[in-house]
Amino acid sequence: MTPEIPRGAAPIESLQPGNPRVGVDRMLRIQGYTAPEKVRPAVREVAERNAKRAEGLFDPAVRYRRIPVLNCSNDSLALCGDVSLHCRAFPRFLSAAREIAVFVTTAGGRIDDELARLNTEEQFLDMLFLETAAWLGIEEITKAFIVHLRERAADDGLRLTRRMGPGYDYKTEDGKAQWPLDEQRSLFALFGDATLPVHLLDSCAMLPKMSRSGLVGLVPSLASPPP
Repeated sequence: MTPEIPRGAAPIESLQPGNPRVGVDRMLRIQGYTAPEKVRPAVREVAERNAKRAEGLFDPAVRYRRIPVLNCSNDSLALCGDVSLHCRAFPRFLSAAREIAVFVTTAGGRIDDELARLNTEEQFLDMLFLETAAWLGIEEITKAFIVHLRERAADDGLRLTRRMGPGYDYKTEDGKAQWPLDEQRSLFALFGDATLPVHLLDSCAMLPKMSRSGLVGLVPSLASPPP
């Protein structure tokens, strides 16, 4: 079946980033080792082993779609195709947006399979460091997408806003606001019937686990950033 394209939206685009490299010192710092050079050799060996393991398991993939914005006010972001997303922080970051790009990124399912195997075999330290390496990997994959989109936007005289995702909190003028996690359903619906590398569960969690979803606004290059 041909994926349904929301009225006014661009076709879904794919990006295949290269496999990310994982920094062992970054892994160690995330785990609380403030001086990685002083870490016991046995611990560093586990970190190095799982950094290399993760790099061999990554299967990165990105899907995204640019959609025109009709209006952004109060807590509502109205898009072409009679679709709205809701978060009180949207006006602060997206009031000048002409378009948004909705996206999903993933490090692939092989990481999940290996984490399950390590858990079954009670190799919990390896599991911890592999999960850390995978988290760093999906962040690098998502950053690669942002770099790609920034270059494409610049060709159109646009720049990017900050990245936003369901389930996260964002500053507002009167404190902070959460973009509700259950808006994942609306976000995924913007991809129509397309086959994606990420599957949304009833709980609004994603599979593979090392995946990200969200949106980025595209605003005129001369527009002022939010305070």
